[in-house]
Amino acid sequence: MSSFGADRSALRVSELADEIGVHKSTASRILATLERRRFVRRDGESFVPGSEIVRIARLASAEELLAAAAGPVLESLARETGEAALIGVRRGDEAYFIHQAPGDHILSVADWSGRSTPLHVSSLGKVLVAFGSRYTGPLTRYTPRTITDPAEWERELRRVRARGYAVLRDELEAGLSAVAAPVFDDMGACVAAIAVSGPTFRFAGSLQELGERCKVAASEIAFRGAKRGLLPAEEEVREGARDVVHSGAAARRST
Repeated sequence: MSSFGADRSALRVSELADEIGVHKSTASRILATLERRRFVRRDGESFVPGSEIVRIARLASAEELLAAAAGPVLESLARETGEAALIGVRRGDEAYFIHQAPGDHILSVADWSGRSTPLHVSSLGKVLVAFGSRYTGPLTRYTPRTITDPAEWERELRRVRARGYAVLRDELEAGLSAVAAPVFDDMGACVAAIAVSGPTFRFAGSLQELGERCKVAASEIAFRGAKRGLLPAEEEVREGARDVVHSGAAARRST
């Protein structure tokens, strides 16, 4: 994909073969695979970027906008709480973490940027479901505290909506807790969630305070994003995420 650029919008089989140092037949098979997965399309004797590149670029752009709007707020939240602060979006049945500001403690969570978890074992995931569309994936157990009963899951979502924030305590991993709040766009749609995460023993007794801090920080992100044009529309985030999920599923079916 890096063969395409501002100075090269089309690529012949022979050009790709020369560039990556393989036989033309090998380059042809590579391009044929990319064509099947819509990363390139044929244009006469050449290949040009396909629709999947455009869709993934749209998602990346939306996530970059969110990170730009959230960065200063996450850093402030991390300083205030001493814990790692994160922002993430929904990708299918997973919560995907876009950006993280580290906490001050030596004992802290790892950087989750670029990683994902199932929605039901993430404070961000609970928020994204509670204020978005239903989660239809399995309620897989990770610890004894993981919510696996559908009725209890629905009750948990109602609690999230009532409080305005979600709590995760030892549900993904023993000793790990997090609190998250929704980030709304100017139309009132939840486009992301912001969270603080750290060891359970430090969160005991401060969950409500952390939840309220997350709600304030989430409102600040929404304000900054709307004011500067940095917050993408909910449809842009949702469509981009869905395209990437469908692309991955199509790739798995074709292998």
